[in-house]
Amino acid sequence: MGCQSGSVPGTDNNNQEPLQPALWEFLPNIGMDVSDSGETLPETFLAFQLDEGLLRKSLAGSDSLSLPLPDSTFMTFTLSDSGTMSPGLRERFPDIRSYKGVSTETNRIQARIDINQNGFFSMITGAGETSVIGPYVIDGQTVYLSFYRSAFKSTPPPRFAPVID
Repeated sequence: MGCQSGSVPGTDNNNQEPLQPALWEFLPNIGMDVSDSGETLPETFLAFQLDEGLLRKSLAGSDSLSLPLPDSTFMTFTLSDSGTMSPGLRERFPDIRSYKGVSTETNRIQARIDINQNGFFSMITGAGETSVIGPYVIDGQTVYLSFYRSAFKSTPPPRFAPVID
């Protein structure tokens, strides 16, 4: 259980210069011993810290977002409002946002992204295997795990099984 080994996510492995967006900070030491966390965790994952304030600011001024994938790469998505909330509800609950994303590499890869008081959640489909990003509390710290859905021995917790329309 824990972080995958190998190359450092979000870097050019020749010179280890960060290529990842400033939103995501790779946490290489998370996951080494998470058996006491009380959470149901995937067997393999990559852990990140997310600057949620910068995320919200970025989404207010941009229609794209780069997401960390479980294979140590990032993929950029062009975003649009998912249309799941009426304008009245969006106004009443400004901290809840829901987006549809299409990969800038191929329109076959799509993402569903939700941001609410519980954090950031995404599900990426169409690349062969579904990948998920979501918050977990490990050692009292909220971290975001990027993992393949198949990394769970059993069904993932309900919070990682959003309804996709």
